[in-house]
Amino acid sequence: MVRIFAGLAVCSFVSLAQAQLCTQWSKPQEVGLLDTALLKEASGVAASRQFPNRLYHHNDSGAKGVFYVTDLNAQNIKEITYTYSQVTDVEDIAVGPCSSGQCVFLGDIGDNYRTRKSINLWIVPETQAFSNVSSTAKKIVLRYPDGPHNAESLAVHPVTGDVYILTKEDMSGREKYLPGKLYRLPKAALSQASATLKYLGEIDLHWMLQAKSKYGDIATGMDISPDGKTLLVLTYENAVEIKFDDMAKESFGTYKWDENIDYRIIQIDGLLSQQEGIGYSADGNSFYFDSEFNAKEGDTESPLYKVDCLKR
Repeated sequence: MVRIFAGLAVCSFVSLAQAQLCTQWSKPQEVGLLDTALLKEASGVAASRQFPNRLYHHNDSGAKGVFYVTDLNAQNIKEITYTYSQVTDVEDIAVGPCSSGQCVFLGDIGDNYRTRKSINLWIVPETQAFSNVSSTAKKIVLRYPDGPHNAESLAVHPVTGDVYILTKEDMSGREKYLPGKLYRLPKAALSQASATLKYLGEIDLHWMLQAKSKYGDIATGMDISPDGKTLLVLTYENAVEIKFDDMAKESFGTYKWDENIDYRIIQIDGLLSQQEGIGYSADGNSFYFDSEFNAKEGDTESPLYKVDCLKR
């Protein structure tokens, strides 16, 4: 059971019954190893829906403005520069529709100490063969309507083109993290230089997942399925697939959700030491996830995992 609270005082109830969850997922299978010489802090992964056999990756924290292209086995890596400006803390990557067709979206949305007055979204048109694309990358300065938040999860709706950010709320001395807040940026705002996000509601991962530790309560990455009907959220312990049809609307009310009907927990059991990147495959029948390389945690390599939907 999970609690979702609307940002508006009065909201109408709408059903989540239209979306179709995967009812049986496979065990994670290692499909490749990331090049840790380049991807030292892999923090996001997204599968191109325009070009087959292509994944996008990026590093965490204040790295230079680049992302990486690989095949589906994390091989044939290529570094792409999208800006020569310093980025603060890029935490997630996504693909989705944009004015030029399909774009790569990079969320400079990390704010561990909640001091940033604004965050940044970078939008890069997808091309068959990327060259130096810094001149075509667009930057949008974003603000939350209620002050700074820390976030590691960004997704783009494949149908509407709206952008979503799910925050990572502070523990403030508690034994569990507070519910994440979901915000939306409409596609129409992507043509602007700056915009204010719209608050939609809260997703209480602690209530939903009953995590073994506090680190299972926080969203470290997310993606929206290619048909726009489900939301995939990763934590440091497991993942969860959530029906998304009506959450994607302008606002949503308070729900009483049932496990395996409105959402389904996907057991990963903290397979990776710092798993922060997750993304659906191009057909939506699988997803990929990866982790930052952390030698202090005993990591000797940085694997890319794939999980397949066996029954829907």
